Amino acid sequence: MDNIKHDYMGNGLNGEHKWKIVCQDVNGRSSNSLDVSFIINTPALNMNIIPGVGTLNALRTEVKVSTSNGIDNGKAKCKYISGEGIVVDRDYDYYSNPIEEDSDFSKSERRFTLPSKNANVRFTNGDNRYYFICEDKAGKTVGKLLYYVVDIKQFDLSINV
Repeated sequence: MDNIKHDYMGNGLNGEHKWKIVCQDVNGRSSNSLDVSFIINTPALNMNIIPGVGTLNALRTEVKVSTSNGIDNGKAKCKYISGEGIVVDRDYDYYSNPIEEDSDFSKSERRFTLPSKNANVRFTNGDNRYYFICEDKAGKTVGKLLYYVVDIKQFDLSINV
């Protein structure tokens, strides 16, 4: 045995894997091979969302998203989408046009501002739905739907001239 560590990292790490190991001598001849089968099942990725609360007087709020477990103690990339008719529980790549995405796999906690400052939008009257989804390096995903109900009538938005 060569005592060399062989790593495999990539999406789709979970599940059954079948490898064929072939050894060669210095002249490139091989006479033996070994079939290796193994199953990898990493822990489920979990998500906790702490929504911003208050009067929303600036019509923006900050949301804290934290992930735990998974292949690397909760370290994952995350993004969110918004709008009516959000389809939930799909693969991470299904949501190809996120409002905001943090692709840094080194974090298990991040903060998002709703609505995004980058999207140049505001909360609207009624339901404002946001779907947060995160994925770890093993490809495990977790998603949660968060929504704010805004009643514009509660705000005194008169203009004094």
